[in-house]
Amino acid sequence: MAVDTFRAAQELVSSALDRPRGERRAWLEAQSAAVEPAVLAEARALLDADRRAGRFLEVSAAAPWLEGWDDDEPEIAPGTHIGLYRLERSLGRGGMGQVLLGIRDGDGFQQRVAIKVAGGVPSEEALARFRRERRILSDLDHPHIARLIDGGTTDAGRPYLVMEVVRGRPIDQACTGRSVEERLQILRRVLSGVAYAHRRLVLHLDLKPDNILVDDEGNPKLLDFGIAKLLEGGDTRTRTVDPRPLTPDYASPEQLRGERLTTASDVYSLGRLLHRVLAGRLDHEPPTSGPTPPSRFASDPDLRRRLRGDLDAIIAKALAPHPEDRYGTVEALDADLGRHLEGRPISARPATLPYRFGRFLRRHRPVAGLVAAIFAAALVAIAAVSYQAQRIDDERRRADRLRADAEDVASFLVDLFNQLEPGDLDGATLTVPQLLDRGTSALDHADPRPEVRARLLETLGSAYRAWGDEAAAASLQSESESLRRREEDHGPRRGE
Repeated sequence: MAVDTFRAAQELVSSALDRPRGERRAWLEAQSAAVEPAVLAEARALLDADRRAGRFLEVSAAAPWLEGWDDDEPEIAPGTHIGLYRLERSLGRGGMGQVLLGIRDGDGFQQRVAIKVAGGVPSEEALARFRRERRILSDLDHPHIARLIDGGTTDAGRPYLVMEVVRGRPIDQACTGRSVEERLQILRRVLSGVAYAHRRLVLHLDLKPDNILVDDEGNPKLLDFGIAKLLEGGDTRTRTVDPRPLTPDYASPEQLRGERLTTASDVYSLGRLLHRVLAGRLDHEPPTSGPTPPSRFASDPDLRRRLRGDLDAIIAKALAPHPEDRYGTVEALDADLGRHLEGRPISARPATLPYRFGRFLRRHRPVAGLVAAIFAAALVAIAAVSYQAQRIDDERRRADRLRADAEDVASFLVDLFNQLEPGDLDGATLTVPQLLDRGTSALDHADPRPEVRARLLETLGSAYRAWGDEAAAASLQSESESLRRREEDHGPRRGE
């Protein structure tokens, strides 16, 4: 069957299931003119499978899928006794008969139970299935699997099972509003029940939200082994099965095709369950096309980020189209969920060095934070020491430069006076302004470093100002400041 045909049939059945049960088939047939015959035929088959599977009764672990019972059998009236139990009221009807709430009184205690009673006269095949289910349930004793209490045959020859009454809500409803961690803890309890059943050589084959009820404390109960199969000869890997009812949305590809089933078939259903509970909705792509990551379905950005990565990879591995590509056991799936919750690398992702290092940091956040703080402090200390060393070196170079500038200024002034020979004056008296004019002229013909020239201009300007020549002083001071600004713009800034 083509993938497109399967997808179209699923979408058609999904729309039909939104309508009341009695109107679904008529609505589907009314679409015949608008869809291809192959799509319509596949949709009919899926709708029939859903009708046979029915919906599990929330207060009972009884299953409605044993074929061969007469569903037209009159209901058992309240007040009737079956064995040690008085029937209080009907909980509903399924494909195999009736499910009732019963009470056992006596010896100072009262016990409420759910009783599944076969309808009509069963066929040999139906009786065999009933006995098989009773044998399966009687062999299962786990805190997260609904317990079989009793069983037998009514006076009218109708077989019955007595189960514990399970109160709670389907797991998808019970997990709404809970954190991702809380949902995963509940799901891991479910996985422990399924793994226990597998160790007892039992496949469940109908793992879906309606068959897993969760109480207010977050304790799940796995219900309904009505289509469960015992693995032949202790072989936990494979079992040939005959066609029987199933739930298409949660059935594995090999179960839909009626092929040989393994524990990987339940792993696939658990992957679908994980997808539903974590993302809040199911991916309706055909199983052969591979799953859409649950993070794509999350509307809340925080939830989308939480699912992206590990949880997307875990679900993708559980939902691999081929059984050999999935987790080999439910325990392996549970182990990966445990590693994810502990912040350890999971087996469903490549063990690259960046991924493993990231998991290490996430797992050891307090230690990683301390190491990061110490590392940052060391970097700051190194930077501070380097900065101080640089400042000391800068100050040393600055002092050397200032000392050299002072020596150059002093040398210029000494040379200025040394140039005054007595014969140059012709007996005249040399005034201070004349000496300053000579110094300014000599400076114009000299070529000292810019810092020294600026200092000399400033010194000569101060001398002119002291002798009252403000014009000469302002000119020299202006030239000195211009020279300093040019040096600041084109060279390192230095204070005096």
